[in-house]
Amino acid sequence: MKFSLYISVMASFIFFNFSCEANKQNTEATESGEMTSTQNEVWTEGITTITGTISNVIQEKDGQTIVLYNNKGIEYTAVISIPNLGENAAQYRQFEVGEEIGFRGNLIENQRMVVREVLEMR
Repeated sequence: MKFSLYISVMASFIFFNFSCEANKQNTEATESGEMTSTQNEVWTEGITTITGTISNVIQEKDGQTIVLYNNKGIEYTAVISIPNLGENAAQYRQFEVGEEIGFRGNLIENQRMVVREVLEMR
């Protein structure tokens, strides 16, 4: 009985120790500013900022689908329309291939963003 209790306590201690160490390493990497290529700057309410060079613009029925690459070569697809921009609707315009641009919005699966704000890069 004492042996089983000893094994249980030791197993819990080892598990707890490794869990804390992994959390400590993640916290240190985040605080030092190290970010993986899939991490983005995340703002309140799930809003993310992406910047890059436009490689393709597809005109849709009520907006545009824009493909852009950031400086690390990651491809993003940004969906922009007047209704999605909401109070920033005046920012809607025709975007062009080769243009440097930034968008702020909701990043969903497969590096796809619903644009809520256009950040001009001039």
